[in-house]
Amino acid sequence: MYHAPYDSQFSLVCMDESNKQLVGEVHAPLPLAPGSSQIIDHENVRDGVADIFLEVEPLHGRCHAEITEQRTRKDWTMFVKGVLDECYPQAKKVRLVMDNLNTHSAASHYEAFEPEEVRRLARRLEIHYTPKHGSWLNVAEIELSALSGQCLNRRIPAIELMRKEVVSWATGSEQPKCHHRLALHNRGCPHQTETPLSEITSDTRYKVTDSQSFWSRSSVQTVFLDRDGVLNEKMPEGSFVSDWVHFHILPGVVEAIGRLNRAGLRVIVVSNQRGIALGLYSTSDVEIIHRNFQAVLRAQGAHVDGFYYCPHEKHQCNCRKPLSGLFERAVIEFPEITARNSVMIGDSLSDIEFGQRLGMLTVFVDGDPTRQKPGIEAAQKLANLHFRSLFEAVDHLTV
Repeated sequence: MYHAPYDSQFSLVCMDESNKQLVGEVHAPLPLAPGSSQIIDHENVRDGVADIFLEVEPLHGRCHAEITEQRTRKDWTMFVKGVLDECYPQAKKVRLVMDNLNTHSAASHYEAFEPEEVRRLARRLEIHYTPKHGSWLNVAEIELSALSGQCLNRRIPAIELMRKEVVSWATGSEQPKCHHRLALHNRGCPHQTETPLSEITSDTRYKVTDSQSFWSRSSVQTVFLDRDGVLNEKMPEGSFVSDWVHFHILPGVVEAIGRLNRAGLRVIVVSNQRGIALGLYSTSDVEIIHRNFQAVLRAQGAHVDGFYYCPHEKHQCNCRKPLSGLFERAVIEFPEITARNSVMIGDSLSDIEFGQRLGMLTVFVDGDPTRQKPGIEAAQKLANLHFRSLFEAVDHLTV
């Protein structure tokens, strides 16, 4: 669909939704001063959650977003009606790309409108759901990532202020149009200035031949790393690394992280720790593992900037990869992080989907072939690059 010629009568629109915690200050930040950066107190006040509905037209470059207090069927259908009647009144039909959520259906229109109006909206709407494990194909997810990094990567105390900031971001004259910012756009577009990530071939997955550093080309500033299977030996399926005794660092990992540090890159470890929810080990056990691993790194002149992990069971939170909660927690501590300047390195489908959904570059590493989870072939195809280990990835990419 993205390769089809632009047609204003049959507009291609990508839609997605997200949310943001409203956080206010207890103490006013100390402003910038010569020789000193802005100082923000860690103490804050939480004031609910605001929800974001965003649509982007990737073949044209326009973007529109609305902020609501909740995400119900009625909220979704009111947003879609606005897209049809206000954003694209001239279009005969709007081809809407979105995830297959329970609120994303024509039946939701009955929550707000009479049958006649529902039929009118349905006739102008052509819905295309992203496939299972393929929500990253929705360009709106990348646009949401850009919104989070460029506009929402700070404390915002009130929904009214958030509405003002988001509208300004989406419509402001300085906001770059999406077909300049995104790699997924129409082939042959006269504005295209970079090779789409989808055109990276299998021949480039094991070797980077360009003399210019991969990190420099991509403006990468932060490297997100999965833990088990990337940094340390992965346990057999159904078992977990529950203590430091079972944490066996893989060859070349300490040197690889040191090279990332020396290249000036921020290193963040993100991992799913379902064993905590199963009662097999505790958060204290995980913290001990991370402290000991950090000590090993520091003894060799290396370090990890942050460890973030999900302690929950499946489908019980928004922080279990491939969902974005761990990324959002990292952004709170490091507000300068954006998905556009980050790369995700992992050994599973959930790692690669985590990066793809946010709009990061993604690198798949093989790890132990006898202990890989299902979905490896799909992960290898989704990833932008593919190497045998973290050491090999860093060795090639920081040339």
